[in-house]
Amino acid sequence: MKQFLLLIFSVVCLSSLTAQNELIFSHTDTVCTIASANDQKLEAKTFIVNKSNNPLNIQWFLTNLAQPSGWETSVCDENGCYPPSVLTNVIPGGNPDAPVRLMPGDSSLIYMDAFPNGSRGIGYTQICFTTTKDTSTELGCMTYKFAVGVTSSVEDTPAPLMEIFPNPTTDYFGLTHANSLEEIRVYNMLGRKQRTFTVGQGKKYFVGDMPAGMYLLAFIDKDGKVAKTTRLVKRFFRP
Repeated sequence: MKQFLLLIFSVVCLSSLTAQNELIFSHTDTVCTIASANDQKLEAKTFIVNKSNNPLNIQWFLTNLAQPSGWETSVCDENGCYPPSVLTNVIPGGNPDAPVRLMPGDSSLIYMDAFPNGSRGIGYTQICFTTTKDTSTELGCMTYKFAVGVTSSVEDTPAPLMEIFPNPTTDYFGLTHANSLEEIRVYNMLGRKQRTFTVGQGKKYFVGDMPAGMYLLAFIDKDGKVAKTTRLVKRFFRP
């Protein structure tokens, strides 16, 4: 899991969470904090609320959408703070295994910590939420914008975000804006590498023979560094 360095930034613009069926949501305030290159840590605080009539065991997933090399991010929830190598709070049969438990009407704080490590730049990271029973259905996502030591004009012109599609998938997935990438590494939720793909323009990547479940993808740039991490849901094919 050490290869999953969560890269970061340091103006945090926080978007609200749009939840399906109004199960959980974040407050609608937007937090924008500009930090200097000398700042060691930036913290953004939001919350989620259980608006359903049932108790919920919440699982979160951290994804770096676009970020400068060398930055790190980490998440803190009601159960504790996780190191940058941890992309989710629940790994089936593994460690960690600490869902955020919410009774109806309960709320819980979520912290995003950013560590620029002396580097300047801008980037985006995202936390998405599911229940532990159904990790393929997102309840909603919160997106954070971080910037450090940049002007507002640069800050307002983000680079195109890399995306995978389709997700979930039963057989193949593809990439958008992948020109800077060299390869894709696929890991299971225990951090074990399953396979490696060489990136090509317009190329499709076959995962149809892999067991159904959740996987972590690490996108490696041409310098051999992790440019982004995200999750992929693999489903069984049903004719």
